[in-house]
Amino acid sequence: MQKPMDEKRFVQAMGKTRLVLPLSGSKTLTDPEKAVQVEMFWEQLERYSIEEVEEAFKRIRGKLKWFPVPANVVELASIIRAERRVDEDHRLPEHIMTTEERLASMARVRVMIDGLKKKFGMD
Repeated sequence: MQKPMDEKRFVQAMGKTRLVLPLSGSKTLTDPEKAVQVEMFWEQLERYSIEEVEEAFKRIRGKLKWFPVPANVVELASIIRAERRVDEDHRLPEHIMTTEERLASMARVRVMIDGLKKKFGMD
């Protein structure tokens, strides 16, 4: 995420999540604390696309009971990225990979996705 529009979309996705999921311990953040929180999350998630981050926050809103820590969103964004790579593998022209290579690649990615889902509690 680098574009100014990405930052706006990021703040919106995070804000929607903050509205529906309370902070652990019922703490209310001041505006300066919210700004620091956004900055901390941005630093951890800037290597992901805005679409991956938005999808991660969307899934978190349906999964968690409390507002996430950055590691929760990073793990889920990694799962989403891996899922998209599997989808992209299906769209590769056949001349790039043999069927066996394609199946082996998809199996490796599926193992990685399953491991991340298990770690994140999404079995």
